Amino acid sequence: MNDQLEQALPFTGERFVPEKLGNIALEHLHRYHLARGLVTNRVVLDIACGEGYGSALLADQAARVIGVDIDAQTVDHAQRKYTRPNLEFMVGDCVAIPLADHSVDIIVSFETIEHHAEHEQMMHEFKRILRPNGCVIISSPDKKYYSEETGFVNEFHVKELYRDQFSDLLSKYFANVRLFNQRIAYGSAIFPEDRQGEFQNYYMSHNSVVPMQGVRHPYYHVALASDADLPAIGLGLMEQPIDESEIIGSWRQAMAEKDALVDRLRNAVAQAEADRAADQERAAQLARQVGTQNNETHYWKSVAELEKYAVGVLRREIDALRQERKAILSSNSWRLTRPLRLVRRFMKHGMKGLKAR
Repeated sequence: MNDQLEQALPFTGERFVPEKLGNIALEHLHRYHLARGLVTNRVVLDIACGEGYGSALLADQAARVIGVDIDAQTVDHAQRKYTRPNLEFMVGDCVAIPLADHSVDIIVSFETIEHHAEHEQMMHEFKRILRPNGCVIISSPDKKYYSEETGFVNEFHVKELYRDQFSDLLSKYFANVRLFNQRIAYGSAIFPEDRQGEFQNYYMSHNSVVPMQGVRHPYYHVALASDADLPAIGLGLMEQPIDESEIIGSWRQAMAEKDALVDRLRNAVAQAEADRAADQERAAQLARQVGTQNNETHYWKSVAELEKYAVGVLRREIDALRQERKAILSSNSWRLTRPLRLVRRFMKHGMKGLKAR
């Protein structure tokens, strides 16, 4: 099957590829599986389709799917990798979509809008190609929580939107808009087997539990927009075994780096001990030479040589210790284990101990 034979696209740090695991896979796959429930027997545009994995997922349910991306190499890859009778890919821009007026039922636009600044023109194009009762499902990172509060700068993003800006933009062009929140979370899930009943979310921190609406500090918003009544959508959880999660993978990597550092330090200590034994032997030879000198001039010359040698040994040991400390403080394991050190310090000294760091 072509899906298995086609070579994977390189991961750029932004465009998701299905071979990449971790949080980015959960975020992207969850959105497409959510959209999959809306597209049964519909004609679908997947704008900025990227590698094509999402378009292929949608094609399992849709009557027809057109994946459009601005990058010709990516489109060529998708055409070779994903072959379905109801799936096609083409080169195009989200502000100049190569489709006829009123030609699609559903527009899927995930993580597209932040990559350019022509948001109004993009909405005009959506309205142009969408059928009268059509629907848009679109996502956008929340500028406040994705960037400002984390201090993260995504070099691929041109214009990020706050929650209200995103909502206002969609409401300007569509009669009905509904927003959903998305963020990777750790917690407990309780869901009814029959999909009946209301959802109640809680947030727990420092032994305090408070009820809340939606997702606290969402990194992304997913929106449904249409001039017709909005379709029902299957909300829920995309779960992953904890031992396969990105955080556990990071800790394993940190521990591996720590073990490697310990091995390097152990080898350095062994070498230092060997060097010290050699230094001690050299110092003993100098001392014996000093003790056997008959000529006073030669005596004091040997003493000065011994002192100079001893100072050199001490300086080398100090430099080695400084390098070890620098390597430890700059290592990933030191940074990643900082929360554990803070917790340990807090348990021992309370808030005073934390302020000391």
